[in-house]
Amino acid sequence: MPSAFLATRITSLLVGAIVITVVTVLGALLWMASEYNKQAATISRTMVAGGIAALQERLETTLIDSSWRQDAYDNIRAENAEWVYSNMGSGITEADTADILVIVQPDFSVRYAWQIGMGEASDPTILDRAIVDQMIGLLADVPTDKVEARVGLFDLGDRIAMLAAARVSPDQLENLNAADQPISIIGYFLTQERIAAIGEDFLIGDLALSRTHEKGRLFHPVTDLGGNHLAHLHWTPLQPGNMLLSRVILPIGTALIIFTILGFLASCRAGDAAEKLAASEETANHAARTDSLSGLPNRMSFTERLASGSIQRAAENNELAVIFADVNGFKIVNDTVGHAGGDILIRELGDRLHDVLPKYAFLARVGGDEFNVLVTHRNAAEAANAIARQMIKSLDEVFVVDGASFHVTAAVGFATSGEDGITAGEVVRRADVAMYRAKDESAVEPIAYEPAFESGAAKKKRIEEALRVGMETNELVVFYQPIVESGSHDITSVEALLRWNSAELGPISPVTFIPIAEESGLIVEIGQFVLQQACADMATWPGLKVNVNVSPAQLRDPMFVENVIGIVELADINPKRIEIELTEGIVVSHPKLARQKLEQLKAAGFTIALDDFGTGFSSIGYLRQLPFDKMKIDRSFVSDVGTSDKANALLQSLITLGDALDLTVVAEGVETAEQAKLIHLLGCELQQGSFFAEPMPIAELRAAFRDEKAVKLTVVSG
Repeated sequence: MPSAFLATRITSLLVGAIVITVVTVLGALLWMASEYNKQAATISRTMVAGGIAALQERLETTLIDSSWRQDAYDNIRAENAEWVYSNMGSGITEADTADILVIVQPDFSVRYAWQIGMGEASDPTILDRAIVDQMIGLLADVPTDKVEARVGLFDLGDRIAMLAAARVSPDQLENLNAADQPISIIGYFLTQERIAAIGEDFLIGDLALSRTHEKGRLFHPVTDLGGNHLAHLHWTPLQPGNMLLSRVILPIGTALIIFTILGFLASCRAGDAAEKLAASEETANHAARTDSLSGLPNRMSFTERLASGSIQRAAENNELAVIFADVNGFKIVNDTVGHAGGDILIRELGDRLHDVLPKYAFLARVGGDEFNVLVTHRNAAEAANAIARQMIKSLDEVFVVDGASFHVTAAVGFATSGEDGITAGEVVRRADVAMYRAKDESAVEPIAYEPAFESGAAKKKRIEEALRVGMETNELVVFYQPIVESGSHDITSVEALLRWNSAELGPISPVTFIPIAEESGLIVEIGQFVLQQACADMATWPGLKVNVNVSPAQLRDPMFVENVIGIVELADINPKRIEIELTEGIVVSHPKLARQKLEQLKAAGFTIALDDFGTGFSSIGYLRQLPFDKMKIDRSFVSDVGTSDKANALLQSLITLGDALDLTVVAEGVETAEQAKLIHLLGCELQQGSFFAEPMPIAELRAAFRDEKAVKLTVVSG
């Protein structure tokens, strides 16, 4: 009996242990599945809310851009119906800027209103008066010295609209009276297509708008200004927990049965199980610290390495440097060949960067397009600078993904522990600051951290204020750099280049002040000044042809084409003597706008050049679709010509591409006689660079090239 009792007791204990184990495992699985489902639901709700917020932000930005304009303020108040439609209403009926536009006069009457699908004729009744009054009321507490938009959701009967209102304001906001200001109301209709687009952006395939809530689907309420329910955004929730449970329940159940039958073998197999568990843990630890795409260490691994004793000691001994690299160009790859192509690019990029690093450097991919490097070296600053340059150079060769060629660049900054005893974490922060400095300046070389970078915002503000003063006191000067024919070195045209010697700050590089002018809106006035000065100089030099650069901010100005033509006509200059240069950025980001404006300029007689080709990821499709006459190859493709077979071949391919597209090709940045000769042999028609002449004022240009026997000027009639 004792043996039987013992056997029964052991059996009972075993059965009890198995039951407890089964219940515990199943309970844990059910709880885990439930938590996964809840987490997925929370994430999807956050994404939907973020999508609506992004839509609202885009609406507010569009409204403020169109409302804070002197010409809009003047023409609406003057009831210039033709101008209002051409510059504002057409954005609804033709350009799909928004779905609805209502303009309220200072006396609160509605004179102009359009919605998508309408013709040119205005219909002031398209928006219910009660809604108009509500939108006007939202602006009651907005001071007149600010341009702010207020947004609300409204039920228009057959559809729901997101509307935004703002006062139409002149450039100067001082001493305004709200009673004198028109009000602009624009909006988006929350159509199923627009809602579906939000869902696509956030990987929610069946996001839809409905007046009623559908059972079994997640929802986000859509409410008006009073909190009243209008509709629901609803979608089918992902249930990763259920999917996980369905996959593991069968093998786990089988394992439990096998465990019951073969329980007496558990002790024999415990050692094997322990070894397998250790191997599994090692695999999991490796996976948690490795980037799945590039195979490089990830952010967790970088953080752990940073906290290690060896890195801390290196920081204490002034032997630590950190490099931050932010790679530009992933978006165009994803847009062109899809995210799978982007993944291929990441792997190839990781391989290139890894191959150029020395053994004492630790490379990690810490974000989508961000790579960090830890460097421990006795001369950390020198080592970091050399490594950073190698990283940038490794990107010179194009990447080929699914048969398409892409050129990516990187903003690279680095910092060292120096001699002031800073921590490793502070070195990382400083490297991040340096990287953002490189990004702001579009630097082609690595930027080392400097304490002055910490006050970047204040410095920008100071430069902006000095620039405003400089524009009033004629500190801005237009220089010219010749563009020559490759064989004869005859001047064919000159490029107008802006220079600024500030009375307060001294000489300021265009690389510094042009982005600030774009951010502050001064670039439009500066661009007009450059064109006016170029026309004045051309009037004194018959036959001179001038290339004028155009900023993306200028191209987005609704009156850009009219202003350019007006300035040229006023100066009595033949448009054929002026070539408009623009970079690839505006072509890629706003192709429809670029085509419209460029075709108008082309029809007026101007020629068009694509500047800095090869740095902005233009596709051949853009070159074929847009009316370019000339392609200017960026200096980065010229600098290594004559010293690298790859550089020679790459430049040759770009020249061949230009010839195939019937474009005149210009090589920029030519600095040596050897480069000039080789570029000519490669078949490039025109060249520009310091080898021929540095940028100079018009008087110096005239003096330098007044000997017509030495230099022939290609004359353009008129």
